[in-house]
Amino acid sequence: MKKTSIENRDNPYIVPALARGLRLLEAISASPAGVLPGELDATGIPPATLFRMLTTFTEYGYLRKTADGRFQLTGKLCQLAFQALDSSSLVSLAEKPMRRLRDQVGETVLLGIIHSGQGVILHQEISRYPVKVVLEIGHNFPLHSAAPAKAIIAHLPDGEQQELLRELSFPRFTAKTIADMEDFKKELELIRRNKAAFDRGEEDADIRCVSVPVFDRQKRVAAALWISGPASRLTEEKMLSAVPLLSEAADSIFTSY
Repeated sequence: MKKTSIENRDNPYIVPALARGLRLLEAISASPAGVLPGELDATGIPPATLFRMLTTFTEYGYLRKTADGRFQLTGKLCQLAFQALDSSSLVSLAEKPMRRLRDQVGETVLLGIIHSGQGVILHQEISRYPVKVVLEIGHNFPLHSAAPAKAIIAHLPDGEQQELLRELSFPRFTAKTIADMEDFKKELELIRRNKAAFDRGEEDADIRCVSVPVFDRQKRVAAALWISGPASRLTEEKMLSAVPLLSEAADSIFTSY
């Protein structure tokens, strides 16, 4: 990890302690699985100061500490960023269609994008069932197994799609996870034909998802909209019957305002 000397920049108004804290968050963000304090030596932050910073960020909800002592970013920074967006933002446009869709299908409805090689959840309207899928805003989802990621990738322009595919890896989560590029490309072709993407237990054997792309006013894929629920309730029949409702909701995001 290359040390960044934010606090040493030639600007008398920079607050060194704050700059070190920002550098710390950036270092942790590079490791989605989390980092141990001893792995943060390259930040140049003294151990005692590092401990206090980690404790402070955890106390304020920007970090979480795992059972094995690692520190991970939470979704709170994403929450702050998206709260700062104005009324024309994607999230604001999507809220009403998502709420309406949630009431129609009963399951949790989610909105997400691909950013920096990972899927990111922007918003959700949570199911009212006692047993339901609930995820943190800002949560990252894998590209090769998640229905929303596949829905977006399938509709990217060829150049963007190829660039993204070159960086794609295929860790296996369950027996149903797509494990190689050729099978993934076949899946993308199927999604383009059917206008919907599915996760039939590819990341978690007990969870099902069905997703459609969201196109902006220039007809470019901007995001994905999907429903997610337990496999016991979100059956194949229910997923297929939800596709027209998902498509209607996705189409209305940029046309209803």
